[in-house]
Amino acid sequence: MDSSMSTMAVDALAERVEGMILERSNGAVRNLKVIPLPGEVVLTGTSSSYYGKQLATQAALDACGSLLVTNDIEVR
Repeated sequence: MDSSMSTMAVDALAERVEGMILERSNGAVRNLKVIPLPGEVVLTGTSSSYYGKQLATQAALDACGSLLVTNDIEVR
């Protein structure tokens, strides 16, 4: 996020990203956390498959627009 984004805007972005991931991954990602940072969004949690991790990446990219998405979801 750039420094001009308010706390409300950052929270709204994190909620939008999380909601989209949960909707599109059909529960494939557990313990999901969306961490908004300046210029990027970081995803953490676990998935039982690389497919679930990829679904999360695509959903976050769609929700974030031009922000960088770092997917740190662990596949176990």
